[in-house]
Amino acid sequence: MDAKQAILDFIENNKYDYVEISHRIHESPELGNEEIFASRTLIDSLKSHDFEIETDIARHATIATYDSNQSGPVIGFLAEYDALPGLSHACGHNIIGTASVLAGTALKQVVDHVGGKVVVLGCPAEEGGENGSAKASYVKAGVIDDIDIALMVHPGNETYRTINTLAVDVLDIKFYGRSAHASENADEAINALDAMISYFNGVAQLRQHIRKSQRVHGVILDGGKAANIIPDFTHVLLHVKN
Repeated sequence: MDAKQAILDFIENNKYDYVEISHRIHESPELGNEEIFASRTLIDSLKSHDFEIETDIARHATIATYDSNQSGPVIGFLAEYDALPGLSHACGHNIIGTASVLAGTALKQVVDHVGGKVVVLGCPAEEGGENGSAKASYVKAGVIDDIDIALMVHPGNETYRTINTLAVDVLDIKFYGRSAHASENADEAINALDAMISYFNGVAQLRQHIRKSQRVHGVILDGGKAANIIPDFTHVLLHVKN
């Protein structure tokens, strides 16, 4: 059996079905940790090709496995499918998720002959979400330890075999205080916004001294509700990359 040709033939014969899946996900953009439609659409495709599905690692995350029950490498494919707030699928995650599902399914066509296992990792919240990225959850759960190599493609304006990339950790920072009217009884309040601004400025000053290869991005998601009410809660989301 010419395994490589069989894979290429499967992709060629089914590519328009997967383009249609990609378009459907693009037309229904969902933010990180909210990818109900995208996750279900990709799961249904994998199930139709006899992948076993596990969904209990992180919200809307999927581990789809096809095992040949023969010795061989464990090949993983990373399927991202979340959108950006206000920008829809500007990073092409509808393409990434669908391409990884197609690649895994194509490899599944020959794995019974060559041995090994195919794993498609559904990766919600790649752009960051309330519970952080599912990839971090896979690392913490030891899922990545069992995979020999993990692959994905990312759309862009040039073609590379591979590039250096940054790992990201999502920090969800919340400050709690005590609210009060700003002009009547401010002395009774504990200002959560003052604490957040001090923290945020500290991070900003730190960024000047980190390595050139490192990044810290942040945004204040909740800084209070009204100017004349001292906030008792503030919330910031940080992406730390290395």
